[in-house]
Amino acid sequence: MVVTVSGEVATMAAFLTEAKKWSNFKLQADAQSNGIRFVRMTASGSTPYRDIGGLIYTAQVRQLTVTMNSEPPICGMEEN
Repeated sequence: MVVTVSGEVATMAAFLTEAKKWSNFKLQADAQSNGIRFVRMTASGSTPYRDIGGLIYTAQVRQLTVTMNSEPPICGMEEN
């Protein structure tokens, strides 16, 4: 599973500090361009839904852009 989050540099720094709560997610890439910071975080397919939702909610509350890709699709995952 891959979650990509982007937004203003200061907001992203605050998000990454709070995102440490979800230890299932590991920072895979971190880049900055034109005042926008992009991070890609990965997690295993067995990551609990509450952790996925918590990470996404934390980003959305800060009005960051979030995309998520999972293989297999999340609708095919086993519920934990």
